[in-house]
Amino acid sequence: MRKYILYTLVLALIVTIGFGAKAVATSKKLYYNHGVGYMGLGKYPLAIKDFTQVISLDPKNAKAYFLRGIAYSKVGEYQRAVEDYNQAILIDPKLTEIYYNRGLAYKHLGQHQQAIEDFNRAISLQPNDAYAYYNRGIVCSKLGQYQQAIEDFNKALDLDSKDADFYCERGIAYRDSDQPLHAMFDFNKAIHLNPMSASAYHNRGLNYRKLGEHQESIKDYDKAIRLDPKYVDAYVGRGVSYAFLGKYQKALNDYDKAINLDPKNDEAFYYRAELNYHNKLNKIKPGDTKAEVIHQAGPPDLIETLGEVMSGHGPSKEKWTYIGPSEDTVVAFRYGKVKKIY
Repeated sequence: MRKYILYTLVLALIVTIGFGAKAVATSKKLYYNHGVGYMGLGKYPLAIKDFTQVISLDPKNAKAYFLRGIAYSKVGEYQRAVEDYNQAILIDPKLTEIYYNRGLAYKHLGQHQQAIEDFNRAISLQPNDAYAYYNRGIVCSKLGQYQQAIEDFNKALDLDSKDADFYCERGIAYRDSDQPLHAMFDFNKAIHLNPMSASAYHNRGLNYRKLGEHQESIKDYDKAIRLDPKYVDAYVGRGVSYAFLGKYQKALNDYDKAINLDPKNDEAFYYRAELNYHNKLNKIKPGDTKAEVIHQAGPPDLIETLGEVMSGHGPSKEKWTYIGPSEDTVVAFRYGKVKKIY
């Protein structure tokens, strides 16, 4: 009798464990599938929750870490994304897509060298991935490595000649490396392929501005703004062209609009300060307060430009004095990320 009871208890335990393991496996699959479904619907916070459940049930699930990393990137949590990609690589270094996606996260974090290393690895594993070349090109452009960037965009276009973004980014590399005619060809091609690209119109407008064709520049900025009424850079760019044409009130309106849309936009503050400094709108009155701009308060390239504008003596002095109706220049320094003043 005792043997029978013991046998029954052992059998029950085995059955329970079996059902428990099956239940865990079922739950894991269910959470995973739900997470994938939420990714497809663009509901990334819900996807993150489901992939987190999968990981709690199966800590060695590389794909769950990988997909949660993508979801984190989609909601702008790039550092968390990198951490998940790192974990996925530790578990399964053969998941080739991880390197490309981690490269994107590094790109958004401004960790350019790490991004390039990951795109290099992605390209070595998948040499026909046009987007790996394209994104490596963008990072190279940010580093001022324009020739390498152009070569990457060329390779991306060899693989996919119908992508407007590839032409647009190559145009930016050409423009920033002082090849505006090559840039114009690429911006025209990008607009031909995608007439709804606000970015292509904005960048062609900037290229026209570099060529001194401000009327054409304004037309392109107008189109960019019609396509995207919240395109801050287009308002700033159009304002600069208006100022060059002596349409100072229109320029001020554009700078004000840009600052309203983005209260930390350093370029808009800078150009508005420059407009007021030169008293183009006759707003400076005797006795207006002075705001000192300290040399250490901003990046050297912006400081040098401000120094020329504000003191007339270039970058040789340690500080300059801005006399005007506002503290726009100080604000521009506070947010200062300006790399080039056209």
